[in-house]
Amino acid sequence: DNFETRYAVADACAAARRPLVHAAVGRFDGSVTVLKPFETGTDGRPNPSYRDLFPEPPPAGLVPSCAVAGV
Repeated sequence: DNFETRYAVADACAAARRPLVHAAVGRFDGSVTVLKPFETGTDGRPNPSYRDLFPEPPPAGLVPSCAVAGV
């Protein structure tokens, strides 16, 4: 699991017009997000993509490994 792979999978899903299901887990919490950037919202604007939400990966060393974070 690394940011290069996350962006590659997100780009592939967007190009194939398939939803991206993104999940994350922390020490005591988790989240699931479904992104459909190929669709528009009720206001007519495009839904956000993974790259819209995370334009750049965080600096090296900022995100701890699962072992360090207690996952």
